[in-house]
Amino acid sequence: VVFEMAGELHIFDTGTRAVRKIEIQVPTDDLSRRPSTVSAAGSVEDFSLSPRGERAVMAARGDIFTVPVEHGPTRNLTRSPGAHDREPSWSPDGKSVAFISDRSWEEQIHIVAQDGKGEARQLTDQLKARLYALRWSPDGRRIAFSDKDGKLQVLTVETRELVLVADEERGQLTDHCWSPCGHFLAFSSSDPNEFR
Repeated sequence: VVFEMAGELHIFDTGTRAVRKIEIQVPTDDLSRRPSTVSAAGSVEDFSLSPRGERAVMAARGDIFTVPVEHGPTRNLTRSPGAHDREPSWSPDGKSVAFISDRSWEEQIHIVAQDGKGEARQLTDQLKARLYALRWSPDGRRIAFSDKDGKLQVLTVETRELVLVADEERGQLTDHCWSPCGHFLAFSSSDPNEFR
């Protein structure tokens, strides 16, 4: 017979008339779900130096961080445990960091102040494919990027306007770069023989 006594379960053996407490072990993830400090050193995905070389930005464990080259605080710019933030890119003036995030369920482009003040601002909302290779124009007004479907687009930061620059039928375009004047984009695309 199983019965409850003093908040615990017991077994009464009718043959021996002995009572034995039942030890119950419930597997749980509660300990591992507690907030804790975890080193991100082995989880760095992308990184780059600021335009003046004073700080580095990196993506690690789904967040975007900036760290000083020598002295100063590490800043978590995104603090988004429910999203995967990646591919951070410094603005040419060093004041902002653009990055890709899936916090709105589809990957979109966001921007955040590099000093960690304020919330990240979403710049796109209509993109539907995995994004790659954010590249700021030299004047900091536009960002070129590509997607898994081979589309190369330019986003105007202030107006959020998107312009399709190229559509590669045979793969991705991830080698794009701006000309020094910012009026042109260079990239390689393939011929029908699939040579770039």
